[in-house]
Amino acid sequence: MRFTKIALTAAFAAGAIQAAAAQTTVVDFEDLQPDQAYASQFVTGGLTFTKLGIVGPPASAFYVLGDGANGTQTMLPNYYGTTTRVTAVDDALFTLQSFDFSEAFNFADDPTLQVTFVFDTTDGIVNRTLTPDSTVGMQTATFNISGISSFTFVTSNSTWGENTIQTDNWTYSLDAAGGVPEPATWTMMILGFGAIGGSLRRRNAVRVRYA
Repeated sequence: MRFTKIALTAAFAAGAIQAAAAQTTVVDFEDLQPDQAYASQFVTGGLTFTKLGIVGPPASAFYVLGDGANGTQTMLPNYYGTTTRVTAVDDALFTLQSFDFSEAFNFADDPTLQVTFVFDTTDGIVNRTLTPDSTVGMQTATFNISGISSFTFVTSNSTWGENTIQTDNWTYSLDAAGGVPEPATWTMMILGFGAIGGSLRRRNAVRVRYA
């Protein structure tokens, strides 16, 4: 019975640690002012978006639409064909699960537009290329790539002048090496380890016998 209690408290503590690392965040740009341009670097939802190789005014490197292709606020990188770099705050390693995107004007009529991603991960460089589908509205691209220190994306090959995209719902989680547990998670971990220590002390005390 005591062994079972120890095992359960150990599992409780381990689960708290795992939950701290795997907490999912969705960056939806709803915290930003709509219909407004943003500078060449801004932070939202724990991610930093940086525009590289700007060829125009840096104060309008990004734009947040108040009524995007999915009816909510979406973000567009301005300056067609330039690269956007994304990192987690404090340069933490993270896993990118997915994001939503559409053509800039959401006409679903440009089959030549491509979005090229380059992920810098602990396992090396990972490349992905996406093409918007022919349906009006946002589509979801799934990645599930872990150990990311940063990634870039750039649009190209558009024949209709839509050489950028609307983006939304960037879904990610911090990896174990980069995750910082929330206060409530620290409390769960401390309680779990304390329960393990208490169980061990009680077990050892029962074994003491005097002649």
